[in-house]
Amino acid sequence: MDKEVKAKSLTILNLPKSERPRERLLNVGVKNISVQELLAIILGRGIKGESVLVTVQRLLEKFKTIENLSEASIEDLKQIRGIGGAKASQLVACFELPRRIKQEKIDNSLTVEERYRKTEISSPEVLCEIIRNKITDYSKEHFFVVSLNSRSKLINIESI
Repeated sequence: MDKEVKAKSLTILNLPKSERPRERLLNVGVKNISVQELLAIILGRGIKGESVLVTVQRLLEKFKTIENLSEASIEDLKQIRGIGGAKASQLVACFELPRRIKQEKIDNSLTVEERYRKTEISSPEVLCEIIRNKITDYSKEHFFVVSLNSRSKLINIESI
């Protein structure tokens, strides 16, 4: 029991500089450090008298996989000793960025029609915004036929 208390009181500062997560990332690169080290860098510091690595270990023990951790809510994360609102927010934000990148790639690969399919055209302004996105690179006039279904949802935009 005495050893466990002593081990918990070690902090990142007790490690040799070359073994600290941030320094290891700088020296060996992001792809060559462990998940624990990545999470320790994201969280920054532990709680009083306890290394951030202990907090990271608690996270990984509770959620088992990075995927499970990435799907955890702020409330789930805050149940872990050493994780409050700020650290839970940091983790949630870090896991949200790759989702946004993926969505951005999907959005950029879709045509305007695919992106706005099933959008209700409730006013001329809505249609203008959709067509404006389609014609940003056009240098001359084009005539468009806009097909809507009976509920004013966009079906297709065709240039004639």
